[in-house]
Amino acid sequence: LTGAADTTTPAAIIESFVAKMRLAGNHCEVVVYPDAKHSFFNHEPYGSQTLVEVTRFVRSLGWIP
Repeated sequence: LTGAADTTTPAAIIESFVAKMRLAGNHCEVVVYPDAKHSFFNHEPYGSQTLVEVTRFVRSLGWIP
């Protein structure tokens, strides 16, 4: 999860990391929130949306039902 307006860790860096993780055979996903800045998940509406995305990802790994 990253914000498109994050200047601390720009989305391009995150997307590069995801590509490298996938090349290494790892399951890695990124969700980019438009106009969101760094630490956007600490505030609503992003806090709830982030929890939903994290839960979906962890379920996709089979770690929780």
